[in-house]
Amino acid sequence: MLFSPSLGISNTFAWSIGWFISSISAHFVHRYFTFDGRKDVRHTAIGALSVYAFGLVGSTLTFDSLVILSELPIRLIFLLNVCAWGIFTWGMMKWMVFGYIDESEE
Repeated sequence: MLFSPSLGISNTFAWSIGWFISSISAHFVHRYFTFDGRKDVRHTAIGALSVYAFGLVGSTLTFDSLVILSELPIRLIFLLNVCAWGIFTWGMMKWMVFGYIDESEE
């Protein structure tokens, strides 16, 4: 974002590149530190990007809807939205993308 004007690229393109890079980084953090890396990296990378993209669109829609439809303070709406979509993302990453099963749960 800081360099986009000097490089001649739009802010939207700069944010898109930033989202993509941070999503790939988050995938590898989840792969190595949160869950595990037993599944093929191509499978988990595509799954993670899909979950992040769905969360991006979904959280934007729910945030905008709550701002329009409710009288709640915007900071509370933000907090509720981040918590709800954070739990959704964590669950989808755990069960759908990585297929994680804790050995103590078996």
